[in-house]
Amino acid sequence: MRLLLILLLLVSFVSCQQKAVHARRLGASSQVIKTLSTRASPDTRPPVRGCAGQSPFIICLKDSADHSSIVVLTSIFINRIEWDTPKGAEVDLYLRQQWEDSRLSYDVDPREDLDEITLPDSTEIWVPDTFITTGREKEVDESRRRIIVEPTGHVRSSEERVVMITPSTSSSSPFSPTRTLTIRISSYKYPLEDVVYLWANSPPLVSPVEVSSSLLEGPLQFEHAVAGDCVGNYTTGSYSCIDVVVTFKASFWNSFGRFFLPTTLLIIFSFLHMWLHPSWSVPRSFSAVIPFTIFALIFLFHSPKPHESCWLIFCLLLTFLSLLEYFIILCCGVRRETRLPNYTEDAAHKAQQVTNAIGDATNTSCTAARSPVDSIGRVLFPLVFIIGIILFAFLF
Repeated sequence: MRLLLILLLLVSFVSCQQKAVHARRLGASSQVIKTLSTRASPDTRPPVRGCAGQSPFIICLKDSADHSSIVVLTSIFINRIEWDTPKGAEVDLYLRQQWEDSRLSYDVDPREDLDEITLPDSTEIWVPDTFITTGREKEVDESRRRIIVEPTGHVRSSEERVVMITPSTSSSSPFSPTRTLTIRISSYKYPLEDVVYLWANSPPLVSPVEVSSSLLEGPLQFEHAVAGDCVGNYTTGSYSCIDVVVTFKASFWNSFGRFFLPTTLLIIFSFLHMWLHPSWSVPRSFSAVIPFTIFALIFLFHSPKPHESCWLIFCLLLTFLSLLEYFIILCCGVRRETRLPNYTEDAAHKAQQVTNAIGDATNTSCTAARSPVDSIGRVLFPLVFIIGIILFAFLF
């Protein structure tokens, strides 16, 4: 009983100690935030303490520190992408930036264990006014933003951005197209003399571009990202500029099974009427008309991707030619006439004569023309289809 009581007292004491430490830490944090809010000047660029060599986040472009620029280390985390929107790809990303602001440095008792301070949204500090030049930023109702300040004045910022970017599509294979997004970053307000952007690149811990796990799987998967400076590291007006080209590649089996395999089967289906007997008019009509109708509807009510458009045009033309071939055969068959002579003999002899007459009608010149047309189509259409696949594979 005494042992249990002692344990309860120890647990209560430790809990009270933890609460006291937490309360003291909150108090110290609140005091630091209050102090920083009085020092912060949102409209004034932070002063530079010195030139390169004294801080990894400061670079001097001239001998005097008055003309030096603050380096903003930048990285991007892509959270989500909606590709097929009316205005392009909708990219939901987090813009992560680091810079040094000596006005936000603070001293704190080591016993408080305050390695960093998270500023509330109401506290305004200087930011490099970064924007993405290759897209149109979309307003977000509840934008997520987090700013952390270390005792040395080192600032880490993470801000959610939703940007509409027009992707470019290319393909080394018709069954595995790629899409690329170019994200170019610059400062809207501060020229090169004030701000210089650099990609945060310290592998394997820090990478210029990271993506969520959802973009590593699915129809379009993240392949690689190439980060660098813009041409000359300037934009109009001598503003610092960096960019990154992010490439996504479609899964081979997803693209093949979802698009190319169904269209190939429709093409083969459109050729079947050339092998059917002329008397099977309904199956021949279905084989010739249905594939062309499906491809025409796809063109009318669907916006295909660039690499898919060329393939669909080829399929549409091929099924139309197949339908035209059937139409020629059909028109030829309409002109056929079956004339039966007058019979005066018994029923059995009449039936035999009717059978012979139908056979003679079937062998008319117009019907006989069907066989050469279908024979040519059986060779020509599959050959054109195979050549089209080969050209599409090499050209697109």
